[in-house]
Amino acid sequence: MERINALAREYAEKFCDNLIYSGESAERDKLTDIRNISETARNFLEWLLVSHSMVKRNGDKETIDEINALIIGIQPNEGQVSDGYHTFDELYDFRRAYNAALVNTHKYPCIKSCRHSDGELCFGGGWFVVQIKLPTGQISNHYEIKHWDEFDCEVRERADEWDGHTDKDVLERLTKLNLSNSK
Repeated sequence: MERINALAREYAEKFCDNLIYSGESAERDKLTDIRNISETARNFLEWLLVSHSMVKRNGDKETIDEINALIIGIQPNEGQVSDGYHTFDELYDFRRAYNAALVNTHKYPCIKSCRHSDGELCFGGGWFVVQIKLPTGQISNHYEIKHWDEFDCEVRERADEWDGHTDKDVLERLTKLNLSNSK
């Protein structure tokens, strides 16, 4: 175990030295210096690297859940966690922009609402839901209210009834739509 911890520290230092950060140059310089990273962050990186190698070997769900809990625990900066190419925040921004582009084609019926079909505010307020009726089925996503104007579609007092779709269903419905449109 000591060898694993030593390797984890070595990789954490290399990772931090090569940290990709989308902030200002001065901030990036601060973050890339391992001496300026908090002990908690360093411990997190060490643990993550060791856990990642364990997950790679056996896909242990318990380990994945532990990693997710640690990511949530670094709030309010969990959106800055990166795969080395994009942060979570960037990926959510891309998803929102792609969805807005689809909505704004006006090819499929779309609605947006600050309330779910039962009348409850989305996530207690400050959020809205966008629903798109594709030939392959309903898809939906929630967005912060600051993004309201990005979606040019019908506004409703309440959203349509949710059909129970999962993330997997949405991906399948979009994939089927893409395949049918490419013919």
